[in-house]
Amino acid sequence: MRSSCICHPANRPLLIIREWQLAFCDGNHCAAALLSFFEYWHNIKLAASERARQANERAREQGKPATYDESLLQFHTDEDLRIGLLDLYGTMKIRASRRLLIEKKALSEHPNPSPRYAFDKTIYYLFHDDVVNAWLERCNDGTPIAKNGDSFAKNGDGEGEKQFIINELQAMSAQITTETTTKTTTTTGAPAQTEPPWPDGSDQGSSSSSNTLIFDYHLANLSETQRQRAIKMLEELDRETAQQVLDEWNQAISNHSIKKSRWAWLNNVIGKAKAGTFVPTSDLADRRQPPVQPVAATTQRPRVSSAVWQAHCEELQEALRGKTVAPHIPALRGVEEGGTLWLEAPNQFVADDVQVQMPVIERVLRPHTALAIQVCVG
Repeated sequence: MRSSCICHPANRPLLIIREWQLAFCDGNHCAAALLSFFEYWHNIKLAASERARQANERAREQGKPATYDESLLQFHTDEDLRIGLLDLYGTMKIRASRRLLIEKKALSEHPNPSPRYAFDKTIYYLFHDDVVNAWLERCNDGTPIAKNGDSFAKNGDGEGEKQFIINELQAMSAQITTETTTKTTTTTGAPAQTEPPWPDGSDQGSSSSSNTLIFDYHLANLSETQRQRAIKMLEELDRETAQQVLDEWNQAISNHSIKKSRWAWLNNVIGKAKAGTFVPTSDLADRRQPPVQPVAATTQRPRVSSAVWQAHCEELQEALRGKTVAPHIPALRGVEEGGTLWLEAPNQFVADDVQVQMPVIERVLRPHTALAIQVCVG
């Protein structure tokens, strides 16, 4: 494998622009950088898709449903793209360059692939390597361009170029954390879990809580790129401490106590954790415990309509203005039973959306009641 005279820090953002990429993009350096960025993530998605396919095959053999995502769709926010291009270009320039790649058919935009989230306006991207390879073939006077990284230049040492590309892909693979094969349903919904490469050698195929980090509440909307960035920053900590730091970050975002960069704040807390001076204060771990369901008894326990909920329902709806859950707040039914204020949702979909906003609900209702607040389907 090729080496360098410089000991580059491992797992840091890297941007490579090739001469042919500039030619493909009509000399637009920003578009060429985006082409390289989307190619990089497409290679990751190809590997993840193959692992998902194998996992789905094993599930079918055992009579279980195939739940792993085999698609090649990528999700990146404007901030992800700007960071991926090392802040060389602004958002407007990146958007214009992205449109150029779409015009050249190297990239296409798609809605959220999950029918459940048809209302979601998030943009998903699909990189078309066949279009790029076809263009390269035309530039190489018809010399075939093989798939899966086995292409080589017409001029010069073909075998040497082929080996160089293989070495580059191996180096890329060594720096890439295992791609999550969970369902592509971001923005709202149930808490998402991402599997990091913990130094303790935990089985990355497992979905148990012992080797996963939980991104829920105010971290549920992080893109896959942002989650992988956070995981990379936390990987030197043990799993329990990493989750505590992540929860502290989650709560700080909820409380709007981060005045500048969220990432700088997270890095500062990680430094305290490494130094042994970090003291966790978040209660998110307790909130994740499953709600205590009312115990069936021979004598029906009294269930009364909550006066607190009736008095402050509109206030909560105003606090959630602009959120997708806001229109569902009037449909909730507040019931007090057994020391708990139950917010009964008409279906699981609404219950999931309401659960994500529990920090806001707590902030609005807590001054008016000492009851535990839980969400259920009523």
